[in-house]
Amino acid sequence: MKTPSLFIVGHPRSGTSSLHHYLKQHPDVFMTAIKEPNFFSGDFRKESDNFHKKKLYFPYRTENQYLRLYQKWSEERIAGEASATYLCSKVAAQAISQFNAASKIIVMFREPVAFLHSFHSAARFALGEHLEDFQTAISAEKDRRAGRNLSKRVITPSWLYYSEFIKYTEQIQRFLTYFDQEKIKIIVFDDFKTNTKEVYRDVLAFLRVDPNFSPDFYIVNPNKQLRWPLLKKYTLDSPYFRKTLRLFFSDDAYAGLKNFYKNKIVKHEPRQPLDEAFKGELMQRFKPEVEKLSDFLKKDLVSEWDYDKI
Repeated sequence: MKTPSLFIVGHPRSGTSSLHHYLKQHPDVFMTAIKEPNFFSGDFRKESDNFHKKKLYFPYRTENQYLRLYQKWSEERIAGEASATYLCSKVAAQAISQFNAASKIIVMFREPVAFLHSFHSAARFALGEHLEDFQTAISAEKDRRAGRNLSKRVITPSWLYYSEFIKYTEQIQRFLTYFDQEKIKIIVFDDFKTNTKEVYRDVLAFLRVDPNFSPDFYIVNPNKQLRWPLLKKYTLDSPYFRKTLRLFFSDDAYAGLKNFYKNKIVKHEPRQPLDEAFKGELMQRFKPEVEKLSDFLKKDLVSEWDYDKI
């Protein structure tokens, strides 16, 4: 089998799902049906196993299991996947390099406060976050690092250490340690959102596939609100339910069934607006990181994201 060489590594809630689906439509690109296989995040897999004292999550644990995701790859020129936690993982960059040193890496960033607000909503839906209030969840990080205030449903505890995600330049540097800069494409979410076609065409040029192809640019992953929380609790939230489905369905069928089921139990509504005072506190906290990222990208994100007003 040919070796996959395209990895959308994160961040979550920054356009990774949309880009995954837009690329999947391209005739020269094969993207796995399963998004978020998380195969190269060995540190998170180990942490999850230790927390639960058993192997509940991370079904792709061997290279053979992982490569099964690419069984239908045929004539496409490039193949890959999107796992939005690779960027925050301490080991994924090296693991991907060891798997295929010629890989191309796509990184996606979003303004820190908007990102965390959105990520908290997603974490409540899919990652075992039980604290419904955003400010309370952010404030719980110290306790969580000490092993407290974590639901048994959490997949990996450190995915709820929210501040860890806002180490943008450190995360980029990990990938620059193992990949030449021309192999890494960095996308700012605001650019992707407002100039989707242009950014998509630029990504196609980066991948050296036909840049003139135009997919259906539908919104892939809007904010979700549960219709029936108890139904989700005993189905999608249960690792045993997921394992049972995997016994009877192929990866492609499982992905389709999961997406169908998810769409049936949710309604899409905007998040509640963020408290302005708390937003200001977070912006002050993350301003040094925004300044570092601006310097690194040679792009004035301080002004674009209104951090010059803090």
